[in-house]
Amino acid sequence: MSALAGSPPPTDLRIGREALVSGAINAVLSLAFFLLAFDAWQAVAVWGVGGYVMDFLPQSFAIGLMATLVPGLLARRRLGRTRRVPSAGSVMARSLAHALLALMVGGVFWAAAAWISGGVMMGWSPALAIKLIYGGALGAAVTALSLRRMLG
Repeated sequence: MSALAGSPPPTDLRIGREALVSGAINAVLSLAFFLLAFDAWQAVAVWGVGGYVMDFLPQSFAIGLMATLVPGLLARRRLGRTRRVPSAGSVMARSLAHALLALMVGGVFWAAAAWISGGVMMGWSPALAIKLIYGGALGAAVTALSLRRMLG
């Protein structure tokens, strides 16, 4: 159940809980997609189609989209009776904007990090750990920022 399910307007503490929930969900989803994309316990190619760097693009886009859309629509539904909230279309447009921004920033950041490291292959375990940390951190940050902006 969402922390926004209560009737009073969310506090920073509730936004923090929503961010933690989003971070956990996005880390688990990052794990699932990593396991589908890369062979277990095999070194991961850093560059190329289907490589590690390219995999950050759909991950960043999906997290940027869903970490804004789902909490935003839940907050809108719960708070619509007690205060003026953005329209569903506005929440969807903001979600798409966050997704595109996450795609661009995440893509550039991870491509630069890989280029600076100079590696062409990466161990499976560190690659997974980075994906989990990134997915969780991005999900939590996007959710917290989008809810604060929406409700602020």
